[in-house]
Amino acid sequence: MTRVGVWHYVDAGHAGAGYLGSAQVVIRSDVRGESIVSVYDVFGRAAQAFDVFENARCTFHSNSPGGFRTVHLHPAAPAFCGRQSSNTMTCWVHYGLTNEIATATIPSPKDQGDRSAVLQALLTHLVAAT
Repeated sequence: MTRVGVWHYVDAGHAGAGYLGSAQVVIRSDVRGESIVSVYDVFGRAAQAFDVFENARCTFHSNSPGGFRTVHLHPAAPAFCGRQSSNTMTCWVHYGLTNEIATATIPSPKDQGDRSAVLQALLTHLVAAT
């Protein structure tokens, strides 16, 4: 997989609650139709970021249409994945002041690969960036 680009923005929908801004990383693989869009939301305090993460975890746990699972990462960071459709999954990671929201689009179920490895790589990127 290769990194395509990074851009920064402020999401007006997150105004308040200590939200400072976001960055987006787009990753595409050699598999046609496979991509990962990862957004890093940055907050002023870790507790503010964690509150948003916990709200998302509760929402996904209750409403994810195709399953919910907790992911174990190193260094230890709260993380989960929830399926959005047959070929799309969103994973959330909380680390310090930042929440990472990675949405993976995979062309077919048989080509899903190792999402845990991809999420671990994204966490490693996040740790390096902070």
